[in-house]
Amino acid sequence: MAPIRVGIVGFGFSAKAFQLPFFLALPEDFVVDAVYVRSPALVPEISSALPRATAYLSLQDFFASPVELVVFSTPPHTHCELALAALAAHKHVLVEKPFVTSLKEAESVLLKAKEVGRIVCVYQNRRFDSDFRLMRTLIGCSDINVPPHFPSVTGAVGTATNAPEGSSLVGALGRVVEFTTHYDRFRNGFRNPETGPMWKEDSRVPGTSILFDLGSHLVDQVLCLFGVPDSVYAVHVKDQRDLAAVAASSGHRNADGSAFAPTGDYMSMVLRYRGPPELVVNVHAGMLVRRTELRFEAHGTRGSVRKGGLDTQEAALKGVPAGSAAPLSEPGFGTEAPADWARLVTDGSASAGEEIRVEPPRGVYVELFRQLARAVQAGDANVSPVTPLEAWWVMRVLEAAMESSATNSVVALRDGPVQPPAGI
Repeated sequence: MAPIRVGIVGFGFSAKAFQLPFFLALPEDFVVDAVYVRSPALVPEISSALPRATAYLSLQDFFASPVELVVFSTPPHTHCELALAALAAHKHVLVEKPFVTSLKEAESVLLKAKEVGRIVCVYQNRRFDSDFRLMRTLIGCSDINVPPHFPSVTGAVGTATNAPEGSSLVGALGRVVEFTTHYDRFRNGFRNPETGPMWKEDSRVPGTSILFDLGSHLVDQVLCLFGVPDSVYAVHVKDQRDLAAVAASSGHRNADGSAFAPTGDYMSMVLRYRGPPELVVNVHAGMLVRRTELRFEAHGTRGSVRKGGLDTQEAALKGVPAGSAAPLSEPGFGTEAPADWARLVTDGSASAGEEIRVEPPRGVYVELFRQLARAVQAGDANVSPVTPLEAWWVMRVLEAAMESSATNSVVALRDGPVQPPAGI
Protein backbone atom coordinates (compact mmCIF):
# COMPACT_ATOMS: atom_id res chain seq x y z
CA MET A 1 0.00 0.00 0.00
CA ALA A 2 1.36 3.43 -0.95
CA PRO A 3 2.35 5.79 1.87
CA ILE A 4 -0.26 8.33 2.98
CA ARG A 5 0.45 11.75 1.51
CA VAL A 6 0.69 14.31 4.34
CA GLY A 7 0.24 18.07 4.29
CA ILE A 8 1.23 20.23 7.26
CA VAL A 9 -0.38 23.58 8.11
CA GLY A 10 2.12 25.71 10.00
CA PHE A 11 5.84 25.13 10.44
CA GLY A 12 6.51 26.16 14.02
CA PHE A 13 7.87 24.32 17.04
CA SER A 14 5.00 21.86 17.39
CA ALA A 15 5.10 20.78 13.74
CA LYS A 16 8.88 20.45 13.62
CA ALA A 17 9.32 18.69 16.99
CA PHE A 18 6.14 16.72 17.66
CA GLN A 19 4.82 15.69 14.25
CA LEU A 20 7.43 15.83 11.52
CA PRO A 21 10.01 13.48 13.13
CA PHE A 22 7.41 10.73 13.44
CA PHE A 23 6.16 11.06 9.88
CA LEU A 24 9.79 10.85 8.70
CA ALA A 25 10.44 7.83 10.93
CA LEU A 26 7.62 5.89 9.22
CA PRO A 27 8.38 6.16 5.47
CA GLU A 28 6.36 3.01 4.77
CA ASP A 29 3.26 4.73 6.16
CA PHE A 30 3.68 8.46 5.38
CA VAL A 31 5.30 10.87 2.96
CA VAL A 32 5.21 14.62 3.65
CA ASP A 33 4.14 16.18 0.35
CA ALA A 34 3.13 19.73 1.25
CA VAL A 35 3.51 22.48 3.86
CA TYR A 36 1.39 25.63 4.09
CA VAL A 37 2.81 28.76 5.73
CA ARG A 38 1.81 32.40 5.57
CA SER A 39 5.35 33.78 5.56
CA PRO A 40 7.56 33.46 2.45
CA ALA A 41 10.54 33.68 4.81
CA LEU A 42 9.87 30.10 5.94
CA VAL A 43 10.00 28.59 2.45
CA PRO A 44 13.82 28.11 2.36
CA GLU A 45 13.72 26.24 5.68
CA ILE A 46 10.91 24.00 4.42
CA SER A 47 12.77 23.29 1.18
CA SER A 48 15.92 22.41 3.10
CA ALA A 49 14.16 20.14 5.60
CA LEU A 50 11.77 18.53 3.10
CA PRO A 51 13.27 18.63 -0.41
CA ARG A 52 10.39 16.54 -1.85
CA ALA A 53 7.63 18.69 -0.34
CA THR A 54 5.95 21.67 -1.94
CA ALA A 55 5.70 24.85 0.14
CA TYR A 56 2.39 26.66 -0.34
CA LEU A 57 1.58 30.27 0.50
CA SER A 58 -2.04 29.85 -0.61
CA LEU A 59 -4.30 27.78 1.62
CA GLN A 60 -6.68 27.23 -1.28
CA ASP A 61 -3.89 25.76 -3.40
CA PHE A 62 -2.72 23.67 -0.47
CA PHE A 63 -6.16 22.09 -0.01
CA ALA A 64 -6.37 21.50 -3.77
CA SER A 65 -3.15 19.46 -3.67
CA PRO A 66 -3.30 15.63 -3.63
CA VAL A 67 -2.45 15.30 0.07
CA GLU A 68 -4.67 12.82 1.93
CA LEU A 69 -3.98 13.75 5.57
CA VAL A 70 -3.74 17.34 6.82
CA VAL A 71 -2.01 18.19 10.10
CA PHE A 72 -2.77 21.39 12.02
CA SER A 73 -0.14 22.82 14.37
CA THR A 74 -1.74 26.23 14.68
CA PRO A 75 -3.37 28.20 17.53
CA PRO A 76 -6.54 26.49 18.85
CA HIS A 77 -8.94 29.20 17.70
CA THR A 78 -8.03 28.33 14.08
CA HIS A 79 -8.65 24.58 14.38
CA CYS A 80 -12.38 24.50 13.68
CA GLU A 81 -12.29 26.62 10.52
CA LEU A 82 -9.22 24.80 9.16
CA ALA A 83 -10.61 21.36 9.94
CA LEU A 84 -13.92 22.12 8.22
CA ALA A 85 -12.04 23.41 5.17
CA ALA A 86 -9.88 20.28 5.06
CA LEU A 87 -12.92 18.02 5.38
CA ALA A 88 -14.71 19.93 2.65
CA ALA A 89 -11.69 19.10 0.48
CA HIS A 90 -12.09 15.43 1.53
CA LYS A 91 -8.88 15.26 3.59
CA HIS A 92 -8.33 13.33 6.79
CA VAL A 93 -7.30 15.53 9.74
CA LEU A 94 -4.80 15.31 12.61
CA VAL A 95 -5.21 18.32 14.88
CA GLU A 96 -3.15 19.49 17.84
CA LYS A 97 -4.77 19.71 21.23
CA PRO A 98 -6.88 21.39 22.36
CA PHE A 99 -9.09 19.97 19.63
CA VAL A 100 -11.16 23.14 19.27
CA THR A 101 -12.34 25.87 21.65
CA SER A 102 -15.91 24.76 22.36
CA LEU A 103 -18.19 21.75 22.31
CA LYS A 104 -20.24 23.38 19.56
CA GLU A 105 -17.16 23.58 17.37
CA ALA A 106 -16.25 19.97 18.18
CA GLU A 107 -19.67 18.76 17.10
CA SER A 108 -19.56 20.70 13.84
CA VAL A 109 -16.18 19.17 12.92
CA LEU A 110 -17.01 15.62 13.99
CA LEU A 111 -20.37 15.59 12.22
CA LYS A 112 -18.78 16.97 9.06
CA ALA A 113 -16.14 14.21 9.21
CA LYS A 114 -18.91 11.63 9.47
CA GLU A 115 -20.75 13.21 6.55
CA VAL A 116 -17.75 13.11 4.19
CA GLY A 117 -16.35 9.80 5.43
CA ARG A 118 -13.05 11.15 6.72
CA ILE A 119 -11.14 10.73 10.00
CA VAL A 120 -10.50 13.53 12.48
CA CYS A 121 -7.95 12.59 15.13
CA VAL A 122 -6.85 14.77 18.05
CA TYR A 123 -3.13 14.63 18.78
CA GLN A 124 -3.31 13.06 22.24
CA ASN A 125 0.30 11.90 22.23
CA ARG A 126 0.43 11.69 26.03
CA ARG A 127 -1.59 8.48 25.90
CA PHE A 128 1.84 7.10 24.98
CA ASP A 129 3.88 8.68 27.80
CA SER A 130 6.10 6.28 29.72
CA ASP A 131 4.56 7.16 33.10
CA PHE A 132 0.99 6.85 31.82
CA ARG A 133 1.77 3.46 30.30
CA LEU A 134 2.94 2.35 33.74
CA MET A 135 -0.27 3.63 35.35
CA ARG A 136 -2.29 1.59 32.85
CA THR A 137 -0.41 -1.52 33.94
CA LEU A 138 -0.77 -0.92 37.67
CA ILE A 139 -4.48 -0.21 37.31
CA GLY A 140 -5.10 -3.40 35.40
CA CYS A 141 -4.16 -3.31 31.71
CA SER A 142 -2.53 -6.65 30.91
CA ASP A 143 -1.17 -5.49 27.53
CA ILE A 144 -0.10 -1.85 27.20
CA ASN A 145 0.60 -2.43 23.52
CA VAL A 146 -3.16 -2.53 22.98
CA PRO A 147 -4.16 1.04 21.99
CA PRO A 148 -5.52 3.05 24.94
CA HIS A 149 -9.21 3.92 24.61
CA PHE A 150 -11.98 4.92 27.00
CA PRO A 151 -13.56 1.93 28.76
CA SER A 152 -17.32 1.56 28.54
CA VAL A 153 -19.14 4.23 30.50
CA THR A 154 -21.35 1.50 31.92
CA GLY A 155 -18.48 -0.71 33.02
CA ALA A 156 -16.96 -1.11 36.47
CA VAL A 157 -14.53 1.61 37.47
CA GLY A 158 -10.96 1.07 38.61
CA THR A 159 -11.27 -2.71 38.71
CA ALA A 160 -8.05 -4.66 38.24
CA THR A 161 -7.85 -7.48 35.75
CA ASN A 162 -6.27 -10.78 36.68
CA ALA A 163 -2.52 -10.53 36.23
CA PRO A 164 -1.01 -12.95 33.74
CA GLU A 165 1.43 -15.47 35.14
CA GLY A 166 4.80 -13.88 35.85
CA SER A 167 3.49 -10.31 35.85
CA SER A 168 3.24 -8.97 39.39
CA LEU A 169 2.59 -5.38 38.27
CA VAL A 170 -0.66 -5.80 36.32
CA GLY A 171 -3.45 -4.70 38.64
CA ALA A 172 -0.97 -4.35 41.52
CA LEU A 173 -3.05 -1.55 43.09
CA GLY A 174 -6.22 -3.63 43.26
CA ARG A 175 -9.41 -1.61 42.92
CA VAL A 176 -8.39 2.04 42.70
CA VAL A 177 -10.24 4.34 45.11
CA GLU A 178 -8.31 7.59 44.57
CA PHE A 179 -6.23 8.81 41.64
CA THR A 180 -4.32 12.10 41.35
CA THR A 181 -2.69 13.57 38.26
CA HIS A 182 -0.56 16.73 38.15
CA TYR A 183 1.06 18.68 35.33
CA ASP A 184 2.73 21.60 37.08
CA ARG A 185 5.31 24.17 36.08
CA PHE A 186 7.07 27.15 37.59
CA ARG A 187 6.98 30.29 35.52
CA ASN A 188 6.35 33.44 37.55
CA GLY A 189 6.14 35.78 34.60
CA PHE A 190 5.88 35.80 30.83
CA ARG A 191 7.48 33.09 28.70
CA ASN A 192 9.69 35.83 27.30
CA PRO A 193 10.04 38.63 29.89
CA GLU A 194 11.76 40.91 27.38
CA THR A 195 9.13 40.85 24.64
CA GLY A 196 6.09 40.33 26.87
CA PRO A 197 2.93 38.29 26.21
CA MET A 198 2.68 35.61 23.52
CA TRP A 199 -0.62 34.47 22.03
CA LYS A 200 -0.65 31.52 24.45
CA GLU A 201 -0.79 34.00 27.34
CA ASP A 202 -3.59 36.16 25.93
CA SER A 203 -7.19 35.42 26.97
CA ARG A 204 -8.50 37.08 23.81
CA VAL A 205 -7.25 33.96 21.98
CA PRO A 206 -9.82 31.22 22.77
CA GLY A 207 -8.53 27.90 24.05
CA THR A 208 -5.29 29.23 25.54
CA SER A 209 -6.01 28.76 29.25
CA ILE A 210 -4.17 26.11 31.23
CA LEU A 211 -7.45 24.20 31.44
CA PHE A 212 -7.54 23.72 27.66
CA ASP A 213 -3.78 23.53 27.16
CA LEU A 214 -2.64 21.03 29.80
CA GLY A 215 -6.11 19.98 30.94
CA SER A 216 -6.79 18.47 27.51
CA HIS A 217 -4.06 15.90 28.12
CA LEU A 218 -4.86 15.25 31.77
CA VAL A 219 -8.58 14.75 31.21
CA ASP A 220 -7.95 12.49 28.21
CA GLN A 221 -5.62 10.28 30.26
CA VAL A 222 -8.10 9.99 33.12
CA LEU A 223 -10.92 9.04 30.76
CA CYS A 224 -8.68 6.43 29.14
CA LEU A 225 -8.13 4.86 32.57
CA PHE A 226 -11.60 5.07 34.05
CA GLY A 227 -14.14 6.17 31.45
CA VAL A 228 -16.52 9.13 31.65
CA PRO A 229 -17.06 10.41 35.21
CA ASP A 230 -20.42 11.07 36.82
CA SER A 231 -19.61 14.68 37.66
CA VAL A 232 -16.97 17.40 37.86
CA TYR A 233 -16.26 20.18 40.35
CA ALA A 234 -13.56 22.60 39.22
CA VAL A 235 -11.67 25.76 40.14
CA HIS A 236 -10.16 27.74 37.27
CA VAL A 237 -8.17 30.86 38.21
CA LYS A 238 -7.68 33.52 35.56
CA ASP A 239 -4.47 35.26 36.68
CA GLN A 240 -2.93 33.62 39.73
CA ARG A 241 0.45 35.15 38.86
CA ASP A 242 -1.00 38.66 38.41
CA LEU A 243 0.53 39.01 34.97
CA ALA A 244 -1.81 41.90 34.23
CA ALA A 245 0.04 43.94 36.85
CA VAL A 246 3.40 42.75 35.50
CA ALA A 247 2.41 43.86 32.00
CA ALA A 248 1.15 47.23 33.25
CA SER A 249 4.30 47.98 35.24
CA SER A 250 6.64 46.89 32.44
CA GLY A 251 4.69 48.59 29.67
CA HIS A 252 4.13 45.33 27.79
CA ARG A 253 1.10 45.22 25.54
CA ASN A 254 -0.24 42.79 22.97
CA ALA A 255 1.29 42.74 19.50
CA ASP A 256 -1.56 44.87 18.15
CA GLY A 257 -1.04 47.50 20.86
CA SER A 258 -4.07 46.53 22.96
CA ALA A 259 -3.89 46.06 26.72
CA PHE A 260 -2.80 42.60 27.86
CA ALA A 261 -5.61 40.33 29.13
CA PRO A 262 -4.23 37.28 30.99
CA THR A 263 -5.55 33.78 30.41
CA GLY A 264 -6.19 31.12 33.06
CA ASP A 265 -3.01 29.85 34.72
CA TYR A 266 -4.36 27.51 37.43
CA MET A 267 -6.86 24.68 37.40
CA SER A 268 -7.99 22.01 39.80
CA MET A 269 -10.88 19.62 39.37
CA VAL A 270 -12.44 16.67 41.11
CA LEU A 271 -13.91 14.02 38.83
CA ARG A 272 -16.28 11.74 40.73
CA TYR A 273 -17.21 8.19 39.79
CA ARG A 274 -20.09 7.20 42.05
CA GLY A 275 -19.92 3.50 41.27
CA PRO A 276 -20.48 1.50 43.28
CA PRO A 277 -17.66 1.26 44.09
CA GLU A 278 -16.76 4.93 44.28
CA LEU A 279 -13.62 6.52 42.83
CA VAL A 280 -12.34 10.08 43.21
CA VAL A 281 -9.91 11.59 40.67
CA ASN A 282 -8.02 14.82 41.36
CA VAL A 283 -6.67 16.78 38.38
CA HIS A 284 -4.27 19.70 38.89
CA ALA A 285 -2.17 22.09 36.80
CA GLY A 286 -0.46 25.24 38.06
CA MET A 287 2.27 27.68 37.06
CA LEU A 288 3.62 28.55 40.51
CA VAL A 289 4.79 25.09 41.59
CA ARG A 290 8.48 25.35 42.41
CA ARG A 291 8.96 21.67 43.15
CA THR A 292 7.21 19.81 40.33
CA GLU A 293 7.81 16.40 41.85
CA LEU A 294 4.37 14.79 41.58
CA ARG A 295 3.01 13.47 38.30
CA PHE A 296 0.74 10.62 39.41
CA GLU A 297 -0.43 9.20 42.71
CA ALA A 298 -2.92 6.37 43.17
CA HIS A 299 -4.29 4.35 46.06
CA GLY A 300 -6.13 1.07 45.81
CA THR A 301 -7.30 -1.88 47.84
CA ARG A 302 -3.97 -3.68 47.40
CA GLY A 303 -1.38 -0.97 46.91
CA SER A 304 -0.31 2.65 46.47
CA VAL A 305 2.00 4.29 43.94
CA ARG A 306 3.64 7.69 43.58
CA LYS A 307 5.33 8.81 40.37
CA GLY A 308 7.39 11.94 39.77
CA GLY A 309 9.18 13.36 36.78
CA LEU A 310 7.90 13.67 33.22
CA ASP A 311 8.04 11.53 30.13
CA THR A 312 11.32 12.36 28.38
CA GLN A 313 10.22 12.31 24.72
CA GLU A 314 9.30 16.01 24.56
CA ALA A 315 12.63 17.11 26.04
CA ALA A 316 14.54 14.88 23.59
CA LEU A 317 12.66 16.35 20.62
CA LYS A 318 13.21 20.01 21.53
CA GLY A 319 15.83 21.60 19.36
CA VAL A 320 15.82 18.81 16.77
CA PRO A 321 16.64 20.28 13.35
CA ALA A 322 13.64 20.38 11.05
CA GLY A 323 13.63 17.31 8.86
CA SER A 324 15.44 15.08 11.35
CA ALA A 325 14.08 12.00 13.10
CA ALA A 326 17.43 11.13 14.69
CA PRO A 327 16.34 11.14 18.38
CA LEU A 328 13.81 8.37 17.74
CA SER A 329 16.56 5.91 16.88
CA GLU A 330 18.67 6.63 19.94
CA PRO A 331 18.76 3.68 22.41
CA GLY A 332 17.55 5.72 25.38
CA PHE A 333 14.74 7.58 23.63
CA GLY A 334 11.54 7.42 25.69
CA THR A 335 13.21 6.00 28.82
CA GLU A 336 13.39 7.62 32.26
CA ALA A 337 16.25 8.11 34.72
CA PRO A 338 16.12 5.89 37.85
CA ALA A 339 15.48 8.94 40.04
CA ASP A 340 12.06 9.31 38.35
CA TRP A 341 10.96 5.69 38.59
CA ALA A 342 7.70 5.03 40.41
CA ARG A 343 7.54 4.22 44.12
CA LEU A 344 5.17 1.30 44.70
CA VAL A 345 3.97 -0.23 47.96
CA THR A 346 1.74 -3.32 47.83
CA ASP A 347 0.12 -5.77 50.25
CA GLY A 348 0.00 -9.54 50.29
CA SER A 349 3.55 -10.40 49.27
CA ALA A 350 6.86 -11.27 50.89
CA SER A 351 7.79 -7.59 50.68
CA ALA A 352 4.40 -6.30 51.83
CA GLY A 353 4.61 -2.73 53.01
CA GLU A 354 8.08 -2.17 51.55
CA GLU A 355 8.60 0.46 48.86
CA ILE A 356 9.92 -0.80 45.56
CA ARG A 357 11.11 1.26 42.61
CA VAL A 358 9.44 0.46 39.29
CA GLU A 359 10.88 1.47 35.92
CA PRO A 360 8.19 2.69 33.51
CA PRO A 361 8.01 1.16 30.03
CA ARG A 362 9.42 3.18 27.18
CA GLY A 363 7.37 6.15 25.94
CA VAL A 364 6.20 5.57 22.37
CA TYR A 365 4.61 8.60 20.68
CA VAL A 366 5.33 6.89 17.37
CA GLU A 367 2.53 4.43 18.12
CA LEU A 368 -0.06 7.18 17.69
CA PHE A 369 1.19 7.65 14.12
CA ARG A 370 1.24 3.92 13.37
CA GLN A 371 -2.36 3.61 14.57
CA LEU A 372 -3.39 6.70 12.62
CA ALA A 373 -1.93 5.18 9.45
CA ARG A 374 -3.95 2.00 9.97
CA ALA A 375 -7.14 4.01 10.58
CA VAL A 376 -6.67 6.17 7.47
CA GLN A 377 -5.83 3.15 5.31
CA ALA A 378 -8.92 1.34 6.59
CA GLY A 379 -11.09 4.46 6.44
CA ASP A 380 -12.39 3.60 9.91
CA ALA A 381 -12.65 6.32 12.59
CA ASN A 382 -13.39 3.67 15.22
CA VAL A 383 -9.82 2.39 15.03
CA SER A 384 -8.31 5.88 15.09
CA PRO A 385 -5.90 6.56 18.00
CA VAL A 386 -8.54 9.00 19.30
CA THR A 387 -12.10 8.21 18.28
CA PRO A 388 -14.73 10.88 17.58
CA LEU A 389 -16.64 10.03 20.75
CA GLU A 390 -13.47 10.34 22.84
CA ALA A 391 -12.69 13.74 21.33
CA TRP A 392 -16.26 14.87 22.11
CA TRP A 393 -16.14 13.75 25.74
CA VAL A 394 -12.84 15.50 26.47
CA MET A 395 -14.32 18.76 25.19
CA ARG A 396 -17.47 18.16 27.22
CA VAL A 397 -15.48 17.69 30.45
CA LEU A 398 -13.45 20.85 29.78
CA GLU A 399 -16.58 22.92 29.15
CA ALA A 400 -18.27 21.44 32.21
CA ALA A 401 -15.21 22.35 34.29
CA MET A 402 -15.45 25.95 33.08
CA GLU A 403 -19.15 25.98 33.99
CA SER A 404 -18.44 24.47 37.39
CA SER A 405 -15.81 27.07 38.21
CA ALA A 406 -17.98 29.96 37.03
CA THR A 407 -21.02 28.82 39.03
CA ASN A 408 -19.23 27.16 41.98
CA SER A 409 -21.28 24.04 41.41
CA VAL A 410 -21.03 20.34 40.61
CA VAL A 411 -21.83 19.62 36.94
CA ALA A 412 -23.25 16.25 35.89
CA LEU A 413 -21.47 14.45 33.06
CA ARG A 414 -22.14 10.77 32.33
CA ASP A 415 -25.89 10.94 32.88
CA GLY A 416 -26.13 14.71 32.55
CA PRO A 417 -28.36 16.69 30.20
CA VAL A 418 -25.61 17.23 27.60
CA GLN A 419 -24.90 14.08 25.62
CA PRO A 420 -23.18 13.33 22.29
CA PRO A 421 -25.42 13.96 19.29
CA ALA A 422 -26.37 11.08 17.06
CA GLY A 423 -23.75 10.42 14.45
CA ILE A 424 -20.67 10.92 16.64
